[in-house]
This record gives sequence, C-alpha cells and structure tokens, in this order.
Amino acid sequence: MDIQCLSYAREYVGSQPRLAWLCAEEAPERVDSSVVPELFTRTLRLKVRPEAYGWLNRAAIEVNQVFNWANATGMDAADRHRRADARWLTGFDLDKLSAGASTYFECIGADTIQRVNHEYAQKRKQFRKYKLRWRVSFGARRSLGWVPVVRRESLRR
Repeated sequence: MDIQCLSYAREYVGSQPRLAWLCAEEAPERVDSSVVPELFTRTLRLKVRPEAYGWLNRAAIEVNQVFNWANATGMDAADRHRRADARWLTGFDLDKLSAGASTYFECIGADTIQRVNHEYAQKRKQFRKYKLRWRVSFGARRSLGWVPVVRRESLRR
C-alpha cells in the first residue's frame, strides 16, 4: 500500500457496504458516513419506583389537558362556519399559541408541552380528522396515561 493512499470511500456492493481505499487524487470531496438517522423515537420500558407514581399520574393528567387544549384550539381554527380563513394548525402554530403555559403546570415544562403539540398535529394529519378523541383523565373509560420525556429533561431529573 502506498503512503499517499490514506483516504477511503464507502462503496456498496449489492446491499453490503465496502470500504475502498483511494489515492489522494481519486478521493471524493465529501464522504457520506451517516448510517443512523438524525431523529428517531425510542420507547423505553422501565420499572418505576412507587414513590414516582404520584408524580407520573399528575404529569399524565397535565399532558391530557394540553392535548385536549390543542384539540379544541385546532377545531376552532379549522371550523369553516366560524372563520373565513379556516386552516389546520401545525405543531409550530400550537407552540406559538401555548407560549408561557408552563407556568401554570407543576409537573411538565415547555419542552413537554411542545412535544404534545407536535404529537397532536402529527396524529391529526395522519388520520385526516377534524377532531381527535378527547383524552379522559378520570373514570372507568380513561385514556392510557403517557408523558413524553425529552432527553434534556430526563438528564435533569
């Protein structure tokens, strides 16, 4: 092997990647080495201590309140009979409208509220519905509680 040939490029033979050494004159300007996507969702199954049950239940109730608020606001904005400029709100539109709401909640912060807004907008677009079902926090037919955890928040606690 020549000392000048220190760069390599990734070639695909079939579906398997293979590293091919190139001389400095033949080397490409940029080698794409990204194999893992930048954004992905991971579901964790963890055992929760009994001391955290109360906090998780309160956080799930607050998440349901934010989801129901986003549902009501989205229905109001998309109602053609009440508004001349009816439109479907995106997650970013809901983020602008919910700015400052984290001061009214004990357990969830602004990052969790934003994640709920984006989740609502994604589900509404996915199912093409005017309104989604309300999330019920109490009673026999209550919704399964969920709290979106952002990486920064999980490192803090």
